[in-house]
Amino acid sequence: MWFLLLVLCQFAQASGLAMYERAARLVGERYLFIDDFNAADALGEAAEAAEAAVPWLIVDVGDKQIKLKRGDTGVSTAIEVSRGPGGPSLKTLPNDLERLETAITSLGTDLPEGKDLAVELLRGFSRALDRHSVVMHKGRLNRFDERIKGKLFGIGALITREDDE
Repeated sequence: MWFLLLVLCQFAQASGLAMYERAARLVGERYLFIDDFNAADALGEAAEAAEAAVPWLIVDVGDKQIKLKRGDTGVSTAIEVSRGPGGPSLKTLPNDLERLETAITSLGTDLPEGKDLAVELLRGFSRALDRHSVVMHKGRLNRFDERIKGKLFGIGALITREDDE
């Protein structure tokens, strides 16, 4: 019941949009429970992941917008988020994540050393999938690839209970 969202090393130097597009494409192609995916929730999770990674960022996720505030200066901005028909979808999510990234960087580019805002946004995005989905980036992805090389096998089955059976 899990999906491993991998951001490949060659995309580490690419723009956030390229990473967002790749992530959305991987989810669309490989995620088993795509009908349960809610892009508006994913955008909110991405904003909250940014809040956890950037000390000065305060995020308020609402039904119609995501408010972003720089806690140390009080400067704020917001992006509109429409829920329901016409709202975010897996197709629009890469551009929505880029809008969110741009809004955050408009408040300031002094991010903590070693933090990549695009990767942090993708980590939040992956939380909207399920609790087992993760984003691996750079060295962590290389170590994971080395550890599992040639060791995974299985039939890909899912067993569930229906009507207490």
